[in-house]
Amino acid sequence: MKQRFFAIVILLAVLITPVGFHTENVCAANKKANYSATLAKEKNKAGTVYRVSISGKKLMVEGSLSVKKSNSKKWSTLKYKKRGFKLASNCKFFDAGGAHAEEHKISKRRFLEIAKDYICYGLSFQTNKKGQVYKMVVY
Repeated sequence: MKQRFFAIVILLAVLITPVGFHTENVCAANKKANYSATLAKEKNKAGTVYRVSISGKKLMVEGSLSVKKSNSKKWSTLKYKKRGFKLASNCKFFDAGGAHAEEHKISKRRFLEIAKDYICYGLSFQTNKKGQVYKMVVY
């Protein structure tokens, strides 16, 4: 009788215990964000970029950037630093200056000419979920 009672308790314990493995959905960090800054010739001013260059598939920005992550409602400021961003293979370049302030598609070469010569007031770029820059605008 005692053995039968223990057998039933063990059987119930096995049946009640959940079977299987605990799994979690693991998602990569979303690196989608908007970056913005004023172009300036002076270093170390908050929210200003001092130097912009593109080498191959890499964007190099030296300065302080304002950033708004896709899951955030507010902008924050990144300290003055040299930063590198990978360009997406389909990255597009735009000029939003002029009388109408509409975005006009331009070449990467023209984009760099405008940015390096400080013909514009600022620059902004957007990154995708992988953190790659897919859109750059000078204004």
